[in-house]
Parts: sequence; C-alpha cells; structure tokens
Amino acid sequence: MGVTTTPRLGLVKPDDDESAEIEVINGNMDVVDGAIGPSIVGTVAEISDPFNGQIARELDNDRTLMFINGVWLYVAVGDANSSNPNRIRLPNNALNDIDDTTNAFQIGPDTADNLAMDQDRIQSRNNGAADALLLNPYGGDVRIGTGGTPIIIKKEGIKAEDMQSQESADAGNISISSTSFVTGGTNVEVTVNCPPSGRILILLSTRCSCATSGGSAYVSYEATRISNGNHPVSPGADGNTIQNKASGANDANNVSTTIVDMVKGLVAGENYKFQVQHKKDAGGTSASIDFRKIVAIPMM
Repeated sequence: MGVTTTPRLGLVKPDDDESAEIEVINGNMDVVDGAIGPSIVGTVAEISDPFNGQIARELDNDRTLMFINGVWLYVAVGDANSSNPNRIRLPNNALNDIDDTTNAFQIGPDTADNLAMDQDRIQSRNNGAADALLLNPYGGDVRIGTGGTPIIIKKEGIKAEDMQSQESADAGNISISSTSFVTGGTNVEVTVNCPPSGRILILLSTRCSCATSGGSAYVSYEATRISNGNHPVSPGADGNTIQNKASGANDANNVSTTIVDMVKGLVAGENYKFQVQHKKDAGGTSASIDFRKIVAIPMM
C-alpha cells in the first residue's frame, strides 16, 4: 500500500501490514505538537519547514507569530499586563490595484463584496471593481482629523466644527446719499470660515424707499479674504446687487427683495468677511433703506 496521511494535519499513517515505525511516530508527534501549541524558539528562522497555521513563540524578540501562506504574521507583542499589550500585526503588503488580492488584509471573498486594506489605503470592492464604502450606515457622525476643528461628515453634508452659518443684525434706517457703493450707517457684515468645498452661499435681503419717480436704490455686498485683504466679490458684480426701483413719486417702502448668490473658488479654512454696501442712482434721487440683512452659509 502507498503512504496515506490524515486530511487535516497530514499525519503519516503506517500501512496495515507493518509495525509502527519510530520515525513515523516521531514525525507525527512533531506535527501534533506544532498544531496544538507554539514552537518555542529563539527566532522563527530556526523553523526550517513551517506549515500553515503553525504558531511560534520567539524568545529573542518576545513575540508570538503565526505562519500563513508563506509569511510569518505578528500575532502578539508583549503580554496583556505589559505596556505593549497583545495585538495583531500584518505584513507591509501594499494594495496596488483595485483587483489586487496580495494585500495584507481583506474581509470577504475576491468574487463578491469585500473590504481590502494596506498600510495607508481602505478600499471597498465587489469582484475586482470599486464599490461603495458605508461608514456608520445606521447613524452617528464620522469625524476626520484631530484638534479643535475636525472635519465632521453628517447625513446633511460635510463641515468643520467651526464652519457655522453667520447672520448679521437688522439695520436701522439709512439715508442714501452717494452714487458709489459705501457702507454708511450701520455696518452690516458677517465673518465666516470657508469649508473644504470652497463655496459659501450668501443671502442678501433689503427694503428701500425712493422719494422721486423713476429713482433707484441699490444694495450689494463685498467679500474680503481677511488674511490678505483680497476681494473675491466686489460691489456691483453680477449676481450680488439688489435694485429697488421706485414706480412713482414718493414710492415709500418699495417691495422687499432678496438675492441668493453662491460664492465659489474660496480658500478652504480661510475666514471671509461679507459686508453689505449701498448706493443710489446718479439723478439726485433721495432714497433710504429701512431694512437690510446678510446671511453667509458654508456649503458642504
């Protein structure tokens, strides 16, 4: 009869017609010993022919390892009572492509949903193709970064803790005398921190009155990057001016108007000041503002 082995540990079975051989017994004992307990060695280099699942305790390095598919993996370092408690350590095998299966860590089969990781990447996949990565799908914020202003991902969007909407106070009555944009009277302004998107939504609302038929009053805003004084938005630019035009003599309290303006291309993390300004037309028309407000909303 030919040599047969046990299916799991590979123990050699002597033929039925022969007596037990000491060599076979000793070999089987070594296999069993390695399977049910760690080999105590100076280093794993002393183990000449390790098998899958073999555990070794290295005395020289004070660590426990397991041999899996040709690689010794760090299973534990130190012990539970030391400053370096037990942990699993995987080899530095990089995830080199979307369908790579040689990286150190994977949950799930290659041909279905799986999550792959290496030392600096996390990738959700499905049969070698990119797939959605679900973080806290059943609730709870996801925070990225440390310090005072981590990025927070909420179901409504993404923002930093200090990226809050800002709203100015209502302005009192203001007499408009200049035909150029000025900030006369109560200085209505807000300062807001720019989110990672580089976008801030501006809501500008006003109510003006004009004393002369055909006269016009204008309300606008200016955006200023506080760190360098640059103006990404200037008064009178397209989209950021409200015009309240009188339809008859002594047209008091002209219809209130609000504009919505998306300011784009701002620098993430910078503070921006949005300041309400106003003017009248050049025809000598007297005008006044009895309401104006600006709201700045960081967009995620």
